[in-house]
Amino acid sequence: RCLYFTLPYNVYSQLTFEKFDYIISTGSSLVPINVILGYENKSRNICILDPRLGYRNKFDKLFVPEHDRVRGENVVYFQGAIVDKDSMFHKGDEFISRTNLIFDPWALKIGLLIGGDTKYAKFNTRALKHFLNKLQEIASQGGLELLITTSRRTPREIEDFLQEFKHPYVKLVIIANQENPPGGVEAIFKSADIVFVSCDSISMISEAIASGKKVAIIMTAEVNKKFKRFLYSVSQRPGVRLISENEFKNLRGIIEEMESISETTEKSDEIISESLEKLL
Repeated sequence: RCLYFTLPYNVYSQLTFEKFDYIISTGSSLVPINVILGYENKSRNICILDPRLGYRNKFDKLFVPEHDRVRGENVVYFQGAIVDKDSMFHKGDEFISRTNLIFDPWALKIGLLIGGDTKYAKFNTRALKHFLNKLQEIASQGGLELLITTSRRTPREIEDFLQEFKHPYVKLVIIANQENPPGGVEAIFKSADIVFVSCDSISMISEAIASGKKVAIIMTAEVNKKFKRFLYSVSQRPGVRLISENEFKNLRGIIEEMESISETTEKSDEIISESLEKLL
């Protein structure tokens, strides 16, 4: 009865006139619907991300990021994002083909994802420009190719700064507030040997890690305590590194160091698959 008043009729009809063995929802807003449907169907309940206090014990499995510090026997932790890497790279290939991007097979490809202010972080424009100048200095000496994208949160000052990046070694610059073509970010993940990402966005960092590439997180923002915990957690993974502004002067050495290590291996899909199999 509660669902009848809260859902569109076509959705209500599909959910109530069918029987389900498993109910899966994402985030806290759909938790009550998941719980009600689980009760009605006598089904297994699964929630992706923290459903918040009062509901955590109502699920057979909770899949939550490790840094959330949720505790319980039904909790399965993952790092990075839950993504289909094959689909990600396929979209990247389509973009590369559509835009006729051509790379030097001998060059090291550097991807760069730039964010902006969030509720967790205050973006430092000066620090990012410092990083960009150093990266440009190294790339101008040969051996590197750059693929760069901003986000809709990126300050206008940085967007204007990137408009001047018109060099043969800059293969791609996406200004998201002007044009955000489908497959552009995926093309960066597909092509890059190392992905640099500004430290302000959990989703950007998580997606970069999930791509399986080596990831360098640039400390270009002041972050709160919870976000620092997240950054520390992901930086413990092989192939993931935090870079402070004091280290920018040794950027070439950092790139060479990261080039020499093995790629990260994203295990989240395997962990989740094993946990789901136990419910079958």
